[in-house]
Amino acid sequence: MADAVKLTVRLPRRLHDRLRRQAQSAHRSLNGLIVESLWHTLAPPTAESDLDAIERVLLESGLWAPTRADRGRRRGAAEDAESHGAIRERLTGAAPLSETILDERGPR
Repeated sequence: MADAVKLTVRLPRRLHDRLRRQAQSAHRSLNGLIVESLWHTLAPPTAESDLDAIERVLLESGLWAPTRADRGRRRGAAEDAESHGAIRERLTGAAPLSETILDERGPR
């Protein structure tokens, strides 16, 4: 952040602990989590985008859980996203998704 300002803030220990745990579980820095939270708190309410609505419905239904790459995409942080080559290498030899779905669904 070229135009960032350094700020010291005193927080209650319980709030700091809660923020720290939330940042760790999201694989984020504490600073990044606080800055994003402040932006969301101060931003005017906006209509939910189609992508946000789809993600919300899938998340609420338990059909999807965001990955580190998804969180990086939403923040615009390409360094967090797994490269296509790394994904391709990790999935080499894996059964096609359609076969996995048919196996899990079972006979009709």
